[in-house]
Amino acid sequence: MRIPYVWFTDSETGAEVAVVMFLGDKTDLGNDWYPSAVQRIDNESMVSEWARTHVTHQPQTRRPR
Repeated sequence: MRIPYVWFTDSETGAEVAVVMFLGDKTDLGNDWYPSAVQRIDNESMVSEWARTHVTHQPQTRRPR
């Protein structure tokens, strides 16, 4: 079981909030599961929808490794 999430910052409190986007099972695909999970989050506009309905939450940009 894998749980992709996105970190947001609450502009009113400065608190960091991790938002679960959906649950998934990578048993059959292994690590190949991740690109499709990211694509699903992007294509279904999950991040922008969360930010639209939670106006004080801004998504955090992931730092490159």
